[in-house]
Order: sequence, then structure tokens, then C-alpha cells
Amino acid sequence: MDDSNDPYGEHPHRESQSNNKRESLDALKKNLSDMARQAYSGPESDARQPSPLYIMNTDPSKIAHEAVSSSYNSAAYPSYHNTSYPQPPVQNVAFPSAQISSQEKKNQTQHKKRMSAEEKQHLVLNYLNTYYQPCANSSGNVLLMERSSGTLFPPGVDEIRQAVNAACFHRVGVEVSNSAIRSALEKFTERASVPLSTRPVYGRAGCVERAPSFRVINCHQGAYRVDSMSPQVALSGASFDDVPYVIPHRSLPLEVINTHIQAVPQRLIPWLKGLTGLPETSLLLVITWMMLTWMPDKKQVLLELRGGDNDHIVQAQRVIKKLIDPSRQPGDNALPTGTAAFNAFCQQEYVISLERFDSLTPQQQKNLLGVMEGKEVEWVWRDSKKQKMRIHVQCPVMMSCLESPLTDTALMARTLSMDAGTGARGGFGLQATEMLSGTLTELLALFGLVQQSVHYLVPPEKAARYRRQGPLSDFCHIGEAVAVNLGQPEEAFWEQLQLAQRDGQEDAYESDDIAQALVQCWEDNANEAIEWSMTDWLELLPAYLQKGQEVGFPKTQKALSIRFKKASEVLKAHGLLLEPIGRIDSNRRAWRLRKMPDTSAFASL
Repeated sequence: MDDSNDPYGEHPHRESQSNNKRESLDALKKNLSDMARQAYSGPESDARQPSPLYIMNTDPSKIAHEAVSSSYNSAAYPSYHNTSYPQPPVQNVAFPSAQISSQEKKNQTQHKKRMSAEEKQHLVLNYLNTYYQPCANSSGNVLLMERSSGTLFPPGVDEIRQAVNAACFHRVGVEVSNSAIRSALEKFTERASVPLSTRPVYGRAGCVERAPSFRVINCHQGAYRVDSMSPQVALSGASFDDVPYVIPHRSLPLEVINTHIQAVPQRLIPWLKGLTGLPETSLLLVITWMMLTWMPDKKQVLLELRGGDNDHIVQAQRVIKKLIDPSRQPGDNALPTGTAAFNAFCQQEYVISLERFDSLTPQQQKNLLGVMEGKEVEWVWRDSKKQKMRIHVQCPVMMSCLESPLTDTALMARTLSMDAGTGARGGFGLQATEMLSGTLTELLALFGLVQQSVHYLVPPEKAARYRRQGPLSDFCHIGEAVAVNLGQPEEAFWEQLQLAQRDGQEDAYESDDIAQALVQCWEDNANEAIEWSMTDWLELLPAYLQKGQEVGFPKTQKALSIRFKKASEVLKAHGLLLEPIGRIDSNRRAWRLRKMPDTSAFASL
């Protein structure tokens, strides 16, 4: 019998092939180890060493990356370019499907050869240099930024360890212990590179600090570059090197179909009206707020949608949220009161959307104001694991309600309140997927035009007009740009803002007995300025209260001062200015009620 036909017999050619495989594997490991030493050299290395990024683009690393990438499920992650649907995001996981099958492990261990601890560490450093960039936060903690997506990771989390271990095993059939990976991570964060000095971005479109004319929109599936020198928005050429992002665990990608957006938006207003059912007299304000939410470095505003038909308003609210910040949960019906719980809550997504809220405690309002202004919080990684580091969080807020639950004066000053119930008929909602996609494309096109408009310095008279709006100054600046780029005059924005503020202040006036008493006091005193001490206000103001309002009148100067601060915002709609003026007459604190210098905050200068 011919041994060459016996599949179980020894064959000289088979033995030779086995020896060649072992020799090739040993040579490959040696080359990879040498490359790693060159890519990751200590302080004593030659400064003229080539960049690790270029070294790592050689064939062995590419093979490792392709091996790991091939483990993606093609059915679950369809090709972005070959289908009409955008590719889903990689959520806070470098390689989520990089798992090693038992059969693959069995096949690869047949050719496995032991590597020294030093070789394993160089292998890990080689991988880290290729796919991650160290980045320092505002507190000086070193984080890891995934080069391909801009996503930030705390060093040493399970996702990174799993990706490193899987890549090493797929490449050379070697498992690396967690201790070896931790040791390599420590060296990488300490010596691999000077960390990026840019503060991590918590938002959809970060501004490049070294080139303020640029913004990078992180869609989780790619980066869109926005250059204020050119309003074109394009996917090609965008880089995350200067804009590291913190991605909340509930955040989903912007579902962008077009990868090259440069058309001037023409159908944005009718499409948005069709989707939301909101009255056309408020759409410029809504679009302006949507633009503002994509600029986390600007002063954020609370959008309050009031009305009788809560179902229609919530539907409109969910459409807006889907367009600007899609997430796994369309909205929230509960809000934590405690500071620690709220800090974890506000890290779930970029835009906080509160549905059907008709009451808020003072502490909850204080928490909302704090996160809108921006605050440092302890990083809660993926909703459960607290890290020993802090990140900067700044969130826009949107809320639907029957009647405004806001009582905090500072929060009310940062609120755009609209009566969305009047004229709202209920739009197509989230079912109109093609209209949603087209509206998002139009929004991105408008964002490029607005970024170009607001980048340049404004004339002094315009700057003064914005400042009059206090915390809404950035909102007004963007609003003028929105109106102009949608083919409408600037005054169209101011008219809608004036109408919304008047409606909101009238509702607040009807529920504020102190404001009503002050208006009556002003009229009874022949519209003359009134300067009284707090003692006099406590004694004389109750005479102007309506029947039944005396019960809730403040009993102390401090309590009345708090009510005055709230009433001062309400009185602006009546052209009155209520302000503290320090101490008068035997060092007594006093407040003054007078006519506003300019009765119309929207008058042209």
C-alpha cells in the first residue's frame, strides 16, 4: 500500500510543511517584537525614530486589525456605503464582537509557542500605539481616545482589555494576562505620547481649539467637518485627533444618509412642521434651539413646550430629540433629586428630554441649571462603573408640560417657553422615516451656514442687542443667522421670540400674586418710580393684593426678596424694572420699581 495515499500515515512533505509553519511563526513573532520595540521606545531612544502610527501601518498590525474587524456580524452591522441605512455605532467598545471561538482557539494553540513577558508587553504596546491616543482631561487624568472614532475610554476598562487580548490571540495565538495588559497600559499612558491638551467634548459637535473656525460633528459612525470659512459640510477628511468625545451609553448615531452635504436648506421649515405639528410661528425658535444644542461651548437654553394636548406635544418633542440627539430612550418621565444620582443621570445622553413634567422641586431645578451651565462630575462609565476621574458635562434641556413648573429665577432666565398647544395639530411623528432623514440633512446643511455666520465678530450695535437678552445672548446670535440662511429677515426671528416671551410671561404673571400687586402699586402711584425699604414693602404691598392672596404673602424680608427676584422677570413683559438698590435710610435694604429704560427689548438700535 502506498503510504502517500494514507491520510493517517507519516509523510515527508507533510512533516516539512509543519516545520516551515513553525519557522515562519517564530520569525513573525520576532519581527513583531522588534517592530514593537521600535514603535514604543523609552526616553533613551533616538528622537528621530519614525512615528509609531506609521510603523504600525505595516502588514502584521493590519492583519491583526483585519482579523479582529472580521468578527463583526455583517447582518447586525450592514455596510454603510452599500445600503440605504447608516451603520450603527460602536458604543463605547473598541471591538465589541472580538470574541475567540473554542474551535479557533483549539486550531491556533496547535502552533502556539510561549512568549516572554517582555515580548507580550511589547505586543500590547504595539496594539495600543496603533489604535489609541492618550488624552488628558481638565483634571489632568489621562484617558484613551480611540483614533478611529474619537471615543474616550478610561484606561483599564474591560472593553480595552478584551480587545487587546483578542487582537493578540488572533495575530499570534497568544493569550495575554490582565496583569500584563495593565502594566502595558500604565507604560503607555506615562510614556507613549504627550496627551492631547484639548478638553474632552460632551456634545455632538466639538470646536477645534487650535483652529476655532472648525467644528467636528461626531455621528458615532464618522466625523463631519464644518469649516466656517466654507459652509460645506463633508464626511471626507474629518479627523478626531483634536476633538476627543465622551459618548454617553444611551447615545445613538445621527442617521445621516448623505455623506456629502452642501445644498442650501429649502424644505426644512415645511418638513419640520409636518413632522412635529408645531405652529409655524415658533419654528424659527425651535430650529435655533436645535442648532444651539450642537454647540456645547455656547450658553445652553431650556426649551419648554407648553400646551393642553400633551400627546401631540410629546410626539413633537420626540421628533426633535430624534433629529438632534437620538438615543435608546426617547425621553424621561422621572428626574433624580439627589446630586449624585442626577450627575449619573445627566451622563446618559447629550440632550435631557423631560416628558410631561408639571412639578419640579427647587433642588431639581438647581441641578438642571447647573448641568446647563456646565459642571465637573465623577465619570460614571456605562451607567454603572464609577471611575476615579472627572469629566466636564454640559447638557441642553427640553421639557413638555401643561403649565410651567419653573420657579427658580435663574433657570427661568435661561428658558425659552412656548405655547405649543395653540395651533399644534399633531405631525407625522417618527413614522415618516424618509422625511426625518431629509430633515436631518437639511439641518446639517444649515449648521454649516450658521457656523460660518456666527464665527465672525459682530458689529457693536448687534452685540448690545444680544447682551440685552442676558443668558439668551448666544441663542439670539444664532437665531439671526438661522433666519437669514433660511431666506427670512432677521426681524422674523425677533418677532417670534417676542411673541414666545410675552406668552410665557403672561402665564407667569397670572400665577404670581406678588407681580400682580406690584403692577397695581405702580399704577396707583401714577407710574412714578418707587423706592422703598424692605420694611416698607412688607407693610404697604399687602394693600394691593387681591382678595384671598393675603394668605401666601411673605412674612420676612428675606422671603419677600426671593419673591421679588422671581417677579422681576415677570414684570419685564409690562415694561417694569424691579431691582435692588442697596441700603438707604439708616442702612436699610431697599428695592426700586421703575419703568424700563427701553420698553421694547426688541427695538432696533
